[in-house]
Amino acid sequence: MLMGEGSMLFGLILVGTVMLYRLARVEARYRRELDRWLDLVTHELKTPLAGVRTLLQSMALGRVPEEERPRLLNLGRRNVERLEHLVQNILIRNRMRRRRLELRDERIGLGNFTSKLIEQRVTSGVAVHKPVLRADEEVVASADPDALRVILDNLLDNAEKYGRGDKPVCVDVRVDAGAALVEIADSGQGIAKDDLERIFHLYFRAGGDPGGDRGSGLGLAISRDLAERMGGSLTARSEGRGKGAIFSLRLRRNE
Repeated sequence: MLMGEGSMLFGLILVGTVMLYRLARVEARYRRELDRWLDLVTHELKTPLAGVRTLLQSMALGRVPEEERPRLLNLGRRNVERLEHLVQNILIRNRMRRRRLELRDERIGLGNFTSKLIEQRVTSGVAVHKPVLRADEEVVASADPDALRVILDNLLDNAEKYGRGDKPVCVDVRVDAGAALVEIADSGQGIAKDDLERIFHLYFRAGGDPGGDRGSGLGLAISRDLAERMGGSLTARSEGRGKGAIFSLRLRRNE
């Protein structure tokens, strides 16, 4: 009997030790991910903050010529918009992680919605070049308007970051295979075949450069998650490096 109780006690100790070991590994992995995330976010925050600070200091000291003020103010506004967009992604990611994100299901005319978003980006100075929009006004989707805006903002930001700038970003809104489709195409650096799925992983950035000025690694991961939560999908395709990329957002049609 004593041997049986001893064996049971030993088994419980062994199970407890294994569980503690696994918990320790999970905590270590979480800490590594948190440290990596903080490095990425602080790096992404520093550039626009430095730009805004320099602009404000120069204007306060009267060092900005009158003819340069409109251009520099527009640049400052773009940096503020960039900060706001990053904060928005961080907040959404945190709400997803804590399971506190509730999405609405509304009837949205995709052509009109996308057109207004593009105009707002151009007016606010976020978009350096105005994208070319081809939209079928009859395309109506079922989606959450706030989530849809976040997705399109992320995709348009991504197209501008990785595009060459010699050709405008093209946005195509149409019906395809029974779904409401928004495609955003750029003529930029393209995506390697092995990275077409990895770009949607949290913190991953094309090229594998964690220190480059290429974003926080949150946008595409958040966008795919939001698309899937709305019953849709988000995919990417590219013919390879230097040949541009096309991102396809599919949503449920509301007929």
